[in-house]
Amino acid sequence: MEFRLFLVFLVVVVLPPSYGLDECEEGTALKQELNEAASKAAKWLTQFLEKNKAKDDFHIDSAAFHSLRLAGFHPRHDTFSLGKLSQEDGGRLGLHVNRIVASCQKPSRRNIKLLRHCTETSAVKCGLTHSFQYLTALLALCNSGHSFDGSVKNSAFKRTEQIINHYSKKSLDTLAMAMITRSCMIRRICGSQKDDTCANEMGNKTVQLLLRRQNRVDGSFGGNGITTALVVQALLAYKVPSKQWQCSKVMRYLLKQQRPDGSFGGLMATIQILPVMNGSTLSDHHRIKESCNRTEQNNTGIDNKVDTNKIKKTNDAKKPINDVAMKKNITVKLVVNVTGKFECHYDVKVRNGSSAHDVLLSPEKNYTSCCNNDLCDREVTFRAVYTRYGPYLQAILRYEENKQRKLYWRMYTDDGTLATVGVDSYFPRNATRLIFKFETIE
Repeated sequence: MEFRLFLVFLVVVVLPPSYGLDECEEGTALKQELNEAASKAAKWLTQFLEKNKAKDDFHIDSAAFHSLRLAGFHPRHDTFSLGKLSQEDGGRLGLHVNRIVASCQKPSRRNIKLLRHCTETSAVKCGLTHSFQYLTALLALCNSGHSFDGSVKNSAFKRTEQIINHYSKKSLDTLAMAMITRSCMIRRICGSQKDDTCANEMGNKTVQLLLRRQNRVDGSFGGNGITTALVVQALLAYKVPSKQWQCSKVMRYLLKQQRPDGSFGGLMATIQILPVMNGSTLSDHHRIKESCNRTEQNNTGIDNKVDTNKIKKTNDAKKPINDVAMKKNITVKLVVNVTGKFECHYDVKVRNGSSAHDVLLSPEKNYTSCCNNDLCDREVTFRAVYTRYGPYLQAILRYEENKQRKLYWRMYTDDGTLATVGVDSYFPRNATRLIFKFETIE
């Protein structure tokens, strides 16, 4: 059965406190801006999901509902039944369990048993082929309140430690997710008890790894909003003092990612960034539980809430004019690593704040002919499929993805680092070059 988030959307009048951001340098003024940004994003997210229903994407609805609740909002939800999820759906099951807990309900014994089975012994069989998927499932098990016994505890801590060591100089997203998950386990297993397993040396070392990879100019991590939001959650989860990671500068960077429509550049970016506006992390289900208890004490809850349509709109005109009007030049480089290497490039003029997708769409292009084996393209064309996640890049020039041969287009940042977000969520603000590579992915 299709699960829907109702368009009717309720927001707490007394805006939720910014739990982990109390020590941010700018104090009250910044919190007010974060609250306003969260309200706009929550309204956009709810309306977007209502307008773009899809039967097979219940896990996206689950992730969105979870995000809204973590940010302190209370979207209405109907009763839904998804039937039995197969063993191959471990990652989606994790998102589903998070949503159940976020709606003040208790996950079924079957789902908890399956999550435990997937995270303890059968990760690959459950479709948890990437560490991020495994961490999503493990975090859901932790958020559910399930008690970790000796075997689960030992395997979970060992696996997260392996992931942290493996990704220490690689994916910031996965590294941050491992820390968020580990912080939940520490709180769940140890509480106030002293336990050798809960020694925080691994966490302290990883915090330093994260801080060393921060852009000290704009405060970002990884050059995009999604990665920055995940890293901020990891730092909040480990209660890292705000001055160490330039809290106000980072939050200002995230605020700049928000578009006039309220989104943060796309569906997945909005889902990931929204909770951070409230200083929440993916492991903060104890706060959701507190709000569930308050709701039970006040069954109506009507007096405390109003429709978002009545909320005073923020003034978009406050944004700097050069942020919107001024244009910049970006060189797009295309690299084909199939049957001999082939490269070409062309220049594009776009507005400041444009996404990589805007760069591809831009009509203001200064072409350099792209030739390969005497075949020349006077104009660079591309094709993208539009999904609920945003535009998915399928082809550039005559080179089209081929799943059988494992050939795909991938996007790289100015310094040659693999982008961890889609073309609609990457904003090359300070970059002068955008790289797309057609290559084999094993």
